[in-house]
Amino acid sequence: MNYLAHAALSGEKEEILIGNFIADFVRGSQIGLYSDDIKQGIYLHRKIDMFADTHPYCKASSQLLQPNLGKYASVVVDVFYDHFLAVHWEKFNTQNLGDFAQKTYQILENHKEILPEKPQRILPYMQKQNWFLGYADIANIRHALMRLAQRAKYANNIAQATDLLEKYYHELEHHFLAFFPDIQAYVESEMPK
Repeated sequence: MNYLAHAALSGEKEEILIGNFIADFVRGSQIGLYSDDIKQGIYLHRKIDMFADTHPYCKASSQLLQPNLGKYASVVVDVFYDHFLAVHWEKFNTQNLGDFAQKTYQILENHKEILPEKPQRILPYMQKQNWFLGYADIANIRHALMRLAQRAKYANNIAQATDLLEKYYHELEHHFLAFFPDIQAYVESEMPK
């Protein structure tokens, strides 16, 4: 799952959203620097990733892309699933995607001082380019994947992955639409009461 899905699965508590947003940038003992609710968001992010990595439809999507993308297939699936979430937003959420995006960016902006350095650097671009709304447009997905390809540690074909999205669009969309209600139900069961 990528930024949009993690934000959408964070519920109403601002600190859980913050933790979910920064989780990939918090290592080891750094977690002790944060409040209990932010820690819950960090742990929720990791549970979401683990659930997705083992879900049959996510695995099927990764296997579809693996011959071309190798070890980066699951990373690209995360981006593709954010595309499908943006496209099908109204199926899974009552709040308008544009309003949700602006509210989320504002929450993150309001707490910018507690974000690790890398999320602090990402946030202005996310806001200015309105990533959440942009995920619905394949041209923006192509741009995001080109950035990802440049940052990847190993040689890769990530920049060409949008061709795979177009080639397998309906199959990947089917996987996402079958998967997302399951992750929503899982997160609901994991949220603190």
